[in-house]
Amino acid sequence: MSNISAGIGRGQMLALDKYISTRRQNYVLYKERLKEFDTIRFLDEPKHHFSSRWLTCVLTESFSKREELRTFFEKENIETKPLWKPMHQQPIFKNVPKYINGISG
Repeated sequence: MSNISAGIGRGQMLALDKYISTRRQNYVLYKERLKEFDTIRFLDEPKHHFSSRWLTCVLTESFSKREELRTFFEKENIETKPLWKPMHQQPIFKNVPKYINGISG
């Protein structure tokens, strides 16, 4: 890491609690405002864990519902994007041993 990157990171650490608080508030806001849509499910915080809520993720019941939601937000100038597949579901790794513990896959 360069000195410049380290300096920027150190400066951001001073505001880390504020960043995390804002992200967590955004999650609550999204969850509250979208609660009427039964076709989406939010990824909740596991018991005994504390999430920074760096990324608010939702699951949809189908690809078409995902696209419907994505295009709705796009019209409102709200950026969304599909998440990446877990590594064990990517075609290049189809013949690689998997060590799935029920949390990520």
